[in-house]
Amino acid sequence: MARLEVCGQEELARLLKDGVTADELAKARQGYLEALKVARSGDTAILGSLANYRHLGRTMAWQTDYENKVNALTPGP
Repeated sequence: MARLEVCGQEELARLLKDGVTADELAKARQGYLEALKVARSGDTAILGSLANYRHLGRTMAWQTDYENKVNALTPGP
């Protein structure tokens, strides 16, 4: 367990120092957007999303805008 903790701390330090590469971001972005798509692939999931959006004062257009913003992310300097 100590080795896992050390590796995690080293990776976090590298991330904070160097940031993410364009390839890392592209893979993470693609995986995240695909997970969102799969998560709403069933009627029950869509119904749950609509109920949550109504409670939060959002619409499916908000979700589309959110996904477009995620898709537009680029690595920092």
